[in-house]
Amino acid sequence: TGDDRLVGGSGADSLMGGTGDDRLVGGSGADSLMGGTGSDRLLGGSGADWLNGGSGADIFIFRNLSDSTLAASDIIEDFTRGIDKINLSRIDANTALAGDQAFLFAGQSGSAVANSVNWFERDGNTVVQVDVDGNRGADMQLILIGTNLGLTAADFVL
Repeated sequence: TGDDRLVGGSGADSLMGGTGDDRLVGGSGADSLMGGTGSDRLLGGSGADWLNGGSGADIFIFRNLSDSTLAASDIIEDFTRGIDKINLSRIDANTALAGDQAFLFAGQSGSAVANSVNWFERDGNTVVQVDVDGNRGADMQLILIGTNLGLTAADFVL
């Protein structure tokens, strides 16, 4: 019932937070993270993870491109626009330049835009794609359950 930190290992872990502001870290493998009530921070790590922040203003954290790939995309089940956040700030938006650049927010687009975050709807879900090498192809992908989310730059930490 406090602010807990739960850390998984290299397998397919299931972590469940409680009523506090919890931090759940999945590690490698296809993990299931459930935040519960409170403003939780969820970091799935590599593998096709299932993330549910529960109630509260939750932050879904991605630190590496390998955290959610096109072949093994993380699924965020309960993203609420204007309340929850997707944090991509630890990922360099332009790997061709020295240093760490922030992403541009391209908004709703059917194809990736160079060095940016864009989203579109497909098969009843919202797909978020990220390009870091400037070729306008997706280098990372997240799946948010549901459509009509109307994501804006304010839903991301870029």
